[in-house]
Amino acid sequence: MYAGSMITKPRASRLILVLGLFLLAAGVGALGLAWMSVETMQGIAGGIRKPTDVTPQRVIRFRQVAWLLAAAGLAAGGGVIRGRQRVLMAIQQFQSAFLNWAKTMPAWSWGGRLVLLVIVPASVLRLMLLRRPVAYDEAYSYVNFASRSWYLAISDYNSPNNHLLNTLFMCVCRYWGGQRETLFRIPALLIGILLVVLIYRWAVTWADRWTALVAATLAGCSPLLISYSVDARGYTLVVFFAVLLDHSLGRIHDGSSRAALYWVLAWASLVLGCFAIPVMLYPAAGILGWFSMAPWWQANSTAFICWKERLLKVALLTGLASITVLALYAPGYVFRGTQAFENRQFDRLPWQQLLTLGWANLATGWRYWNSGPLLWWAGLPLAGVGCLWRLRDRGRLFRFGFPFLSLLVIMVCQGVVPPPRVLLFLAPWWYLLVAFGVRWLARRVGGRRWILYGGPVGLAVVTCLFPMTLRQGYLKTDVYVSIPEAVKAVGAGLQQTPGKDRLLVPVPCDLPARYYILQQGLQLPINGIPQPGETIWILGPLGKQAAFTLRNSTVRLESWEERLGTWRVFTSLPTVDLLRFETPVR
Repeated sequence: MYAGSMITKPRASRLILVLGLFLLAAGVGALGLAWMSVETMQGIAGGIRKPTDVTPQRVIRFRQVAWLLAAAGLAAGGGVIRGRQRVLMAIQQFQSAFLNWAKTMPAWSWGGRLVLLVIVPASVLRLMLLRRPVAYDEAYSYVNFASRSWYLAISDYNSPNNHLLNTLFMCVCRYWGGQRETLFRIPALLIGILLVVLIYRWAVTWADRWTALVAATLAGCSPLLISYSVDARGYTLVVFFAVLLDHSLGRIHDGSSRAALYWVLAWASLVLGCFAIPVMLYPAAGILGWFSMAPWWQANSTAFICWKERLLKVALLTGLASITVLALYAPGYVFRGTQAFENRQFDRLPWQQLLTLGWANLATGWRYWNSGPLLWWAGLPLAGVGCLWRLRDRGRLFRFGFPFLSLLVIMVCQGVVPPPRVLLFLAPWWYLLVAFGVRWLARRVGGRRWILYGGPVGLAVVTCLFPMTLRQGYLKTDVYVSIPEAVKAVGAGLQQTPGKDRLLVPVPCDLPARYYILQQGLQLPINGIPQPGETIWILGPLGKQAAFTLRNSTVRLESWEERLGTWRVFTSLPTVDLLRFETPVR
């Protein structure tokens, strides 16, 4: 059917041979890098930043990475050349599956048109918050990483809070449009809208399109997902790639004729999800776990043979994804080593504290999923009924429950409890469970079509008409509303009284203030020890005295209260006060 579009076999064989030779050459090149002299490294480092960046520890780590990439390149090149026929067959299967998918996309049905009525309100709700002031974590990403060159931003991996894929997006957006928070949020916004569509397609494979419609509506109108869809961070990316991974492996397990396409999507989901944030390992472990064990769980005569074949394929998928992820994190490892994982947040907790904090964070995460239009007292019984009704089949129950179970197992093994925002990836599973309950209820009451068609649309419309439900957001942005105006007021004050100045800002307002100071091009130091001759400004919460900021854990200038003298309110804004001391520091 697609013979005219397929690559001819002789040409494809040559291309595969070229690919294998390229991988071999890359492996040899990596070997050459491993033997590079320190003087040559210092010369290259001088062209990038400075020669002193080359330290003995970084040289060792660089050579470790080079050896690893060399081994991977040589092994991959040899494997491609030796197994050209299998590679050719896999490429042709992928091409055929992709062309088949592109040419057989169904026309819009009434159900498809109804999905648009969910996507449009979901998009509107997200666009409403696109222009809000920058939040603390967004400012952290820009001030510490994305304000620099892209290669420095992704190599300075000193904390897991550097969400590398999002940081790379921010660098690209800054290059195209400058320092504009609205522009930085576009990647997360697009992924957040596509997530609603993906949840619909994913849920269809679990049940039917009407159940999927309810699940997509709950996701589209969820204040939790709305908030993170306009947050220039990596959490929405992890949710998207987790659902895509489960959907892809689910389609493979169900015997889809486009298995080659779904294998590629599964690999891309693993790679991009881990590149977004390493916490992608939580959903990946559960999803790969059920997919690996599914043939064995079927318990039939061919189960053991299928299970062995499935394990080999999962091992190959995991290996290819791991090599790719390691290559993406290689600059960060060379420059910073394992510093990102030496934070105290990764210290093993005592059992009692682990259980207490684990229960608290799981309960908080669950409460976040159920806010807005989905109240916990409505969602819980529906989810319970949905579990009993749709998950009676142990294969479905196994697939649905494994991401939750694997999260608990990893928490116990690590002795570490992730914060509630990390549990965001489980929200689509919860909405799907509630949708099962809605579908069960609709089957047992009159006016079923009205419920199935009108219910989701009505929920979306009501949420659009009453956006105050979004005030239950999870990014705590209310305190940041007035920071842009406060920084502008400081800039105007600096022009009126030229001289040396310093701004003292408590956490969590300090990094957003730095962001807007950079945006406005002000030469104004923030926090630190006041120097003689400086005029001190304080940007603090509304109604708080100067002593509140001076005693803050970020400022730590308690002993300066009397030394700085008297102060006055320079300007008062809806969420913050801008204070100024009358006399310069002596």
